[in-house]
Amino acid sequence: MTTKVWEKALPFNYICDYYVLHNTKSEYIYIATDPVEAMSLSKQYLYHNIVPKYPAIVQKIKEQSKTRYMNNIRRIIQESQKKHIT
Repeated sequence: MTTKVWEKALPFNYICDYYVLHNTKSEYIYIATDPVEAMSLSKQYLYHNIVPKYPAIVQKIKEQSKTRYMNNIRRIIQESQKKHIT
């Protein structure tokens, strides 16, 4: 089953920040259907260079990423799954 999450989410968004910041595996497989311009930081760089220097900022970003993930990705996918099941 495929759900087009980004069409329903924000036009500019982060992808997988929740998984990296919360050190968890992805629940879903993400595939770009159109060309994407992106920037990234490796998890190793993030945890060795950014987190130790800015713990308060990282905590705030973690909280925001969880809220964004639950509202803009997980909820949309679960609603789509329920439609296909029932």
